Amino acid sequence: MDRDTELESTRRLIKAMGDYIKDSESTLPTCKFCGSTDAVRNGSRKGRQYWLCKHCGHGFVDNKGVPGSRYPVDTVSRALYNYYAGMSLNAICEGMRQDTGETVTDSAIYKWLAKYTAIALNEAENYHPKVGKKWVMDETIVW
Repeated sequence: MDRDTELESTRRLIKAMGDYIKDSESTLPTCKFCGSTDAVRNGSRKGRQYWLCKHCGHGFVDNKGVPGSRYPVDTVSRALYNYYAGMSLNAICEGMRQDTGETVTDSAIYKWLAKYTAIALNEAENYHPKVGKKWVMDETIVW
């Protein structure tokens, strides 16, 4: 083994060890309300671990969801994407049940749509794209 190959394999090993250490360092969840990692266990209910934030005093479940939601952010975002891609609410519910085993009702998805669409529209009002004086059109007929 020449020197360059040995150095490269050593670098890969160190990088892999660093990634492993980073992943295993933080086992405590972050608070959904203030973002602090200063949380302690606060019992379990229905098989779920509850946490209490020492910084702000809020209790929470570490389910990777937004505050007040029992579903993770990726579940909600996947449901919204599927709806705007043209799927029906019942098809989304059935797909989520088959993919993740989570039982989500169509009324829950409809509430997510109402809530997050309003937030997105409010944010879109603040967005003003920067456009120039030149327009580029391709295969468009203007009468």
